[in-house]
Amino acid sequence: MFRVEVVLLLAGLCAVGSAIRAQSVAVKGNLVCHGRPYANGQVKLYEKDRISKDDLLAEVKTDSRGYFEISGTQREWLSIRPKITIVHACDTRDSACEKKFDIEIEKKYVSSGSTPTKFWNAGNIELALDRVTQTTDCKGSKGSKH
Repeated sequence: MFRVEVVLLLAGLCAVGSAIRAQSVAVKGNLVCHGRPYANGQVKLYEKDRISKDDLLAEVKTDSRGYFEISGTQREWLSIRPKITIVHACDTRDSACEKKFDIEIEKKYVSSGSTPTKFWNAGNIELALDRVTQTTDCKGSKGSKH
């Protein structure tokens, strides 16, 4: 009887393991501040977890033209829910402050496997816009301003 239970347990673990699949996503775009290229802006690619902290898949800085390309892979049972987080200092009066906001990526841009087969072209992302979800963090202050 013990052997049957062990065999069933191992078979179940194999089935669960095979249900976890690699999924990937890729994004390209430009950060602009008042229509001008925003160099050295930070772009982070995350997979939004349902229960625990979001998983950082990759991060890049924009080039002198404000351009970025970023991609990442995650192994999950369910469909991944990717997002990019943009960190910048466009229109901040204090050099110790930075602004941050998220953009969710549609499911249709998620590829099966560890290599993305399509890019989401985010186009020009204007940083000077007021966004409801944007936060401002200032080093040395007690909290975030929204």
